[in-house]
Amino acid sequence: IVLAANENYWAGRPFLDRVEIVCSRALKDQALDLQLNRADVVEVPPDQLRRAAQDNQRLATSSPAQMIGLVFSDSKNSRDVRIRQALSLAIDRTAIRNTLLQGQGEPAGDLLPQWCSGYAFLAPVAVDLLRARQLITEVSAQPPPFTLAYDWADPLARVVAERIAVNAHDAGLNVQAYGENLSGRTANADARIVRVPLLSSDPAAALASLAHALSLDVQKIEAAATPEDLLAAGRAARQALALLPVVYVPESYGLSARVRNWSEPREGGWLAADVWVETQRP
Repeated sequence: IVLAANENYWAGRPFLDRVEIVCSRALKDQALDLQLNRADVVEVPPDQLRRAAQDNQRLATSSPAQMIGLVFSDSKNSRDVRIRQALSLAIDRTAIRNTLLQGQGEPAGDLLPQWCSGYAFLAPVAVDLLRARQLITEVSAQPPPFTLAYDWADPLARVVAERIAVNAHDAGLNVQAYGENLSGRTANADARIVRVPLLSSDPAAALASLAHALSLDVQKIEAAATPEDLLAAGRAARQALALLPVVYVPESYGLSARVRNWSEPREGGWLAADVWVETQRP
């Protein structure tokens, strides 16, 4: 994708003449492109941030502003809310953050991160395997295998899905994680791993965008007039368990030494209008 500067933009022409975006580039190839000066901005996954910092790579990182979670289908295996509750109680969100993500992000018990809503600490993230086993036993003495799909092009989604499968097994639920091309179609699994950005630092707008992106009920969210209304709407959406938050991760980029005036919004995204790239010095 090549984006050219708009000479007639009402707020003034950007400093850059053009931006060239290469899509579907593997993360390791992006890192190599940055090292060889073939790219000025590349993605850095959360689990590689610590290593990139140790290598003195120039980084730009947002607040934890992208949710990794589970969206349940209406399949027979996932329809019972007790199975969803059991899976939520079995997931070790803290271990996923500390181990898989190398301490980046925050465990997600609520639909919004703490920095955005201010009340995420009210949603529990503790593991309770005993209660999870009780719920599973109430449904069936031998529950059928539960399928969990992830996008096969997303290595972080894969390791999260595999860790969830291990956690679920500890509670007595046989979760089978597998990769699919989720960019091309919806998974046929009982649940799928999703990664959804907030798009806004305003709690009401962030929650509404999240609900719209995942086709959740947004009526109560859009009608929320006070922080108390929003808290109640978020709690109702969480208790419905159509979406199961797992962890919030930051959005991070590696920058070349040529990039100037780059700023990272707290909710992620690019503010490229004032960015410029230093030309080669003689």
